[in-house]
Amino acid sequence: MRMNAAQPKETLLDLINAGDTERLGDFFYTSAAKAKGIVKVRPVDIGWEDYTLTPDKFEPAETDPADMDEAMRWCVIVDDIPECEADTKAHMYLDRETGDMIIAALSGPAHDHDVAIRMVARDLKAEQASAPTRKAVVIKGEAGPRKAANDNTPPNGKHGKFTITRFRDLGKAKAKPSVVKGLRFAGEASYTVAKPGGGKSALETDIAYHIASGRDWHGHKVEQGLAVYFAAERKALQDRRVMAYRRFFGDDDIPFVVVGGKPDLTHPGRVDALEMVKIVKALEVEYGVPCRLITIDTLARTFGGKNQNATEDMSRYVFNIDLLMDRVTTAHTSVIHHEGWDTGRAKGSIDLDGAVDVSFRIIKTGDTFKLICDGANDGIEGDVLSFAMQSVELGVDEDGEPITAPVIVPAADAAGDQVKATETKQAKAEADAMDILLELSAGGHSVGGGMWLARFRETEPDANERTVQSRWHRAVKALEKAGRVTSCGSPKVYTLTEMQE
Repeated sequence: MRMNAAQPKETLLDLINAGDTERLGDFFYTSAAKAKGIVKVRPVDIGWEDYTLTPDKFEPAETDPADMDEAMRWCVIVDDIPECEADTKAHMYLDRETGDMIIAALSGPAHDHDVAIRMVARDLKAEQASAPTRKAVVIKGEAGPRKAANDNTPPNGKHGKFTITRFRDLGKAKAKPSVVKGLRFAGEASYTVAKPGGGKSALETDIAYHIASGRDWHGHKVEQGLAVYFAAERKALQDRRVMAYRRFFGDDDIPFVVVGGKPDLTHPGRVDALEMVKIVKALEVEYGVPCRLITIDTLARTFGGKNQNATEDMSRYVFNIDLLMDRVTTAHTSVIHHEGWDTGRAKGSIDLDGAVDVSFRIIKTGDTFKLICDGANDGIEGDVLSFAMQSVELGVDEDGEPITAPVIVPAADAAGDQVKATETKQAKAEADAMDILLELSAGGHSVGGGMWLARFRETEPDANERTVQSRWHRAVKALEKAGRVTSCGSPKVYTLTEMQE
């Protein structure tokens, strides 16, 4: 709705009183279903007298209304809040049923938000007490809920913001829509924790790849679809991880997208969360498939600099994650998080544990990793997968050194490859050690260990000293155990068994 200076002033409350819903809807909603503007109210002596709608008081909305009904109720920005910075504003609306002013969102510095809530609540209480009927009278919307009886009994299904299902109407339980069968489900959230270097991002990349490609994930069926990986830290590294899967499996294109940037998922207005939803929706259109997985890497880098141990800050984070789940109902939302050094659980407030549907932990032992489900609302807990990482060469750097990134492989496969590689290296070390001893002991001489090791070192020019010594000692023990070499004295000297005979 556009106005010019020649037009008489109108109040938003006048429009509501007149039931002019078309003009209200035009004002709050564009054809793209986005909030177009909000009336700005500047309190007079911290009061609520100035509800005048004038052209100079338009401002863009920082948060999209959830639906037309909500947009019809958005009406006020409270500015100049006492004890708060100039940028701090409270976004308000009139509640249809109670006539009360409700705080919808806050903008401005986060440290002002608690103060703003207290100040606005104080003034609302004073204002509503002095004029208790003003808001109740002007609302022309639906009447408040009446007691259910006979023909006005609310039916099953949606009833305002509530969904009703009666006991008698519950039949057989419907299977939850799986994303990864038995582990992750659509419309739910999880977190995966491990210590730094514990394989969190590598594992989540593996899951995302299998969902996007439609390949079973280590024995678990997947629901193929779009996987969107929000890499809030080290995007270049994440690009290489995904590149490794493209090289390893030979795919040309699958609906797997990496998005960089550091959204603030503690913002009370959920501004960045809404932008993430827009990105996902646009990608669904581009690829022509529904989103099945949203990955957030990591909680720390999307926490907006707030305190992870504070219940209030973690609750705001959960509030933002709820938006992703509510708006992208076909997807599972996975948050990558750090494990506390001494706790064995996720860092920060326990509110996160209560908000997710399932939680996972990765434990690293040597080169082997174990994924454990350590909490599930209605799933199976326990060991999920033992895995290792296999390097994939992606190219070479300016010095000709290989550039690599890992892919996840089952631990049994990795162990078999490792055993073969170790056996090959050990067999070579034993053969080299034997050849050197044959050369040094020509004529039947015994050979000192220092001389033998010095010559052996020449066969491993690229290995560090500890590795060389370890391989030599293992080779000597193997040759002695096989009866091909004997030793005596201190320091030791070595003699070929054939020479002694």
